[in-house]
Amino acid sequence: MRDEDRIDLSPLDPFVERARLDRAVDAILDRAASPVEVSLAAARARRALSNEIAAQGRRALLAACAAAAAAWILVSASPRPRATVASRDPIDVLSAWAENGGVPHGEDVLRALEAPDVD
Repeated sequence: MRDEDRIDLSPLDPFVERARLDRAVDAILDRAASPVEVSLAAARARRALSNEIAAQGRRALLAACAAAAAAWILVSASPRPRATVASRDPIDVLSAWAENGGVPHGEDVLRALEAPDVD
């Protein structure tokens, strides 16, 4: 073979233009890494949103617990009206509680529902 018939393959040599090769490799790597980075960014955003929702839920739960505790303290500190009806008839006693808007103690309910003494 003579030198004149040799095919010049130098344009195919990737190391002749190092900058071009680096740009091509970077472009390939960017395309390959792009879906992963996008999915990681989306996962971070979802995680941030779920953390924010959970934090709001914890705040709401804390507020509900504080309101329930305050209501319980107010109810337990207020005096409860007792039935002042002289009659021992359960209907009269329950009616008196309903008219006064009071909440009877458990023992008062049991006393009102006991069998009346027969004289």
